[in-house]
Amino acid sequence: MVKGAASDDTGAAEALAAMQLCFNVDSIVTARRLVKVRKHYYIPPEYELHVPLLGQRPYDAFPSGFGLSTDALEAGLRLPLHPVIEACLEGWRMSPSYMAPNSWRYLVAFCGNVMGRA
Repeated sequence: MVKGAASDDTGAAEALAAMQLCFNVDSIVTARRLVKVRKHYYIPPEYELHVPLLGQRPYDAFPSGFGLSTDALEAGLRLPLHPVIEACLEGWRMSPSYMAPNSWRYLVAFCGNVMGRA
């Protein structure tokens, strides 16, 4: 049996539904926690940190910015973003919030190797 576009769309819809179920809880992020995150990961003051709105999920789009989990920061990502990382995200047409922590580790390690050779 050959799968067509309709079955691919169904599979994608099912995958999205499964992903959304994993995040179908309200996370509790407080302003106090954001202060600790800013201090611990040395996030410059020009980056605004926001507590998610009620019902907002990690995969939701942000109209004037992007979502970023502490997992990415724990993986070594720092702000401001390295120009190579910015170029990769732009080329891939993706928001930083869509990258998995292991992907950040590879990208950060790559940038570290590039910077070490400069």
